[in-house]
Amino acid sequence: MEKPDLEMLEKARTAVEEVLAGRFGVQAVPCFVPSNLSVFRQSIQETSQPHQKGNEDGNPVRAGIHMSLIAAVASLRVSETLIEATQNAEASSVPSVLHMICGKIGSGKSTLARRLAAEPRTVLIGEDDWLAFLYPNEIHAIADYLRYAGRLREAMAGHIEALLTAGTSVVLDFPANTARTRAWARAVFEKAGASHLLHYLDVSDEICKARLHARNGSGEHPFATTDAEFDQITTHFAAPQAEECFDVIRHG
Repeated sequence: MEKPDLEMLEKARTAVEEVLAGRFGVQAVPCFVPSNLSVFRQSIQETSQPHQKGNEDGNPVRAGIHMSLIAAVASLRVSETLIEATQNAEASSVPSVLHMICGKIGSGKSTLARRLAAEPRTVLIGEDDWLAFLYPNEIHAIADYLRYAGRLREAMAGHIEALLTAGTSVVLDFPANTARTRAWARAVFEKAGASHLLHYLDVSDEICKARLHARNGSGEHPFATTDAEFDQITTHFAAPQAEECFDVIRHG
């Protein structure tokens, strides 16, 4: 069952409950009319007789309608509960996924990561944010980055594994740009028994540098990278290979 099915049932139940509440003129409780009209004067008897006749003929009908509507509400509530239980069971049966992203600086890794993290039961873990928070003003060279990024991976591995084991998918905005870093990520999702996807952003150096210049100019990114640093870091870049046996999604 899909979400629209549940919404339809909720609307139907609300409409029936509105009927029961008297919003459409259905009376669940009959009006009071004395059963023995002979004790009243003739004018009152003549006025009350139509009401008494209506009660005698109409109350069983109204009572039947009332009972039917109550049964309908109960049935709709049961249906809603069953659909919700089914949806929860289906959600829990879907394996968690570790999303890894491979791409050069400026290829759009963080943009893709945010889009992937918008899916239900998915969290985003970004390397740049953690490094900037844990090591402010301490990363001035590539060697600094390699040292601190390695420490961060070691510290985060158990946390990522726990999230995956609990059924939460993780978008890992760490550059999976070498066979070594991808092997580290594989150890994490395999230990958690989770699935995986390796997103490969195949973007030219020219486009990456143009985006990098714009990013540096905006001042919004915690780290600014020069063209020389881009070229140096790119020498270590290794696209995923078939023998690594990852499930790869290529993005142009």
